[in-house]
Amino acid sequence: IYLGGEDKKMIAYNPTDGTVKWIFETNGKIKAVPAIDNNGNIYFGDEAGFFYVINPEGETKWKASQFR
Repeated sequence: IYLGGEDKKMIAYNPTDGTVKWIFETNGKIKAVPAIDNNGNIYFGDEAGFFYVINPEGETKWKASQFR
């Protein structure tokens, strides 16, 4: 289970017991539901204009800014 919020964090929760698996910090507030591909990669953007792809372990695979 993945939940992003206004605290500028994407948090992964274990669906069996609700414990936190990892926390990924972003540059801006997250107000959108993330998309997940068949490999478990998580895609989402933040209000600071960044787009992220992180792997199922919570590590950055790709990050881009609309301001480049």
